[in-house]
Amino acid sequence: MKKEKKLHIGIIIIGTIIFIITCFHTNVHNDQAYTMGINNLSIREEISALIEDVHPILYYMMLRGFTAVFGNTAIWCRIFSLFPIVILGIIRIYSY
Repeated sequence: MKKEKKLHIGIIIIGTIIFIITCFHTNVHNDQAYTMGINNLSIREEISALIEDVHPILYYMMLRGFTAVFGNTAIWCRIFSLFPIVILGIIRIYSY
């Protein structure tokens, strides 16, 4: 394995650990409040609101399923956001 790949894997692991640690604070920022508010709407209301907005609808639909299982809290919304970050980092490793 190249040194660059090992370094990249190390950065992903350290970044993931830091991101997980920061998921457990109790402050809710404006964008997180917006996300949780949208997630509390009915599906029809959510789609209507998101059609007029710039946010990706698929993200909110996937988040709805995730929070249906784990709960609609700021912590679980933050943890859900970790998955695409890690996946993109892993894809990047295998792209070179």
